[in-house]
Amino acid sequence: MFFLYSDDNFLLKKHLEKMIKSLSADNLEVETYSFIENTMSEIVDGIQTFSFFNDQKIVVLKDAWFVTEKKVALHKTFDVNVFWETLKKGYNQNNILIFTLETDKLSNRLKIGQWFQEQAKVDYIKKLDEPAIKKYLTQSFLRKNKTIELEAVEYLVRVLPNEMQIMSLEVNKLLKLPQQNITLGDVKENTTHFYEYDIFQLVNEFLTNDLNKFIVQYQNYKIFNLDNIGLFTLMGNNLSILRDALILQKQGYANNAIAEKIGVNAYRLKMLMTVKNNSITQLNDKIKMLYNIIKRIVTGEIDPIIIPEYELIKLISQGGLNNGC
Repeated sequence: MFFLYSDDNFLLKKHLEKMIKSLSADNLEVETYSFIENTMSEIVDGIQTFSFFNDQKIVVLKDAWFVTEKKVALHKTFDVNVFWETLKKGYNQNNILIFTLETDKLSNRLKIGQWFQEQAKVDYIKKLDEPAIKKYLTQSFLRKNKTIELEAVEYLVRVLPNEMQIMSLEVNKLLKLPQQNITLGDVKENTTHFYEYDIFQLVNEFLTNDLNKFIVQYQNYKIFNLDNIGLFTLMGNNLSILRDALILQKQGYANNAIAEKIGVNAYRLKMLMTVKNNSITQLNDKIKMLYNIIKRIVTGEIDPIIIPEYELIKLISQGGLNNGC
């Protein structure tokens, strides 16, 4: 039994893919479930039944929020105590269970959190620090028989948010350029502009459901050719920071202590804390909505531009989250 968690979705998925590849020497069947999207019976059947083709299979169980103290709505049929008893009494031991969660912390207070940390092989995939990001950028070009100037790497680290999904999208854009050596000028000309103040405004209009102002801010981003996945990832990241900051604020932490605890720039936190919001629940709902849209784009379920824009406008005009999103 494994438990993987990280607050960077891109790194979490890459680590999961690497683990599955290392465990699947015999081409094991892989089944994937979500505690948000799948029913309790579907998940229990998945961990207890055999593979059609082998004695063993890999079962990936995403969104395991029940091991944290964050109030995230799981599937209405999910019962944490029943599921925990199922695990303790025994599941199909031939199956390899991999739990995953996009978070930076598991609960040491909850008994089920303690149980997982004792019974499972727990692995935290932390965000890359600046030297690691620079190495990732440089090697990304070398693998494609290209080079990138040091000044260009420094610029990318400075202007892009520390979100590997966004980093990867920008690198792929630069790799499509015909020249072998990527210069600082090439990067400035072809990299999306991320303006932090604008994202604060965009998040504010998104939370307050101010459709007219949201459309203005959204179109400002489209002028700079920011792809929807990158934009939604950036919005979700800022909403997650705001949610965590508000939780810590309610626990009595001052802004400087909050910035240090969650690892964000103090000015960025100050700007985010000026964003209007209704509740922690509303923030979680909005984060979930963005996650679902990103997932549907990546899996090819929806058009990457028109449908996400339509759904955002529809949801904001309705003043809340559409459960069918």
